[in-house]
Amino acid sequence: MGGKRRQQRSRRPIAKERIEILFSEAQNAARDSPDRAREYIMRARRIAMREKIAIPRIWKRTFCRECSSFLIPGINARIRIHQSRIIITCRVCGHQWRCPVGRGYHR
Repeated sequence: MGGKRRQQRSRRPIAKERIEILFSEAQNAARDSPDRAREYIMRARRIAMREKIAIPRIWKRTFCRECSSFLIPGINARIRIHQSRIIITCRVCGHQWRCPVGRGYHR
C-alpha cells in the first residue's frame, strides 16, 4: 500500500548522485576514449529516464542527444552564434540544435 512510491522516492537521491558521477567521468574520459564517454552518457540518460529525473542543466549542452557523444567545442562540436541563437553542431553525427539567447530569454 504505497510502498512502491516510497521506494521510488528513496532511490531518487542515489540516482541523481549516480548521474552526476557518470557525467563527470564522461568529461574526464572524453579526450582519451570517446567511446567510453559515450557509454557513460548513455548509462546516465537511461538512469534519468527510468527514474524520471531531469538531467542537470550544466550537463544538458555537453552531449549530443542523437548519438550520445560528449561534445568538446573545436574537436567534435561546432558552436556558432547566429541571429540571437547558439547553434551547436555535433561533428560525429551532424545533428544540430539551437538554443535561444538574448534580452528576453532567461535560462
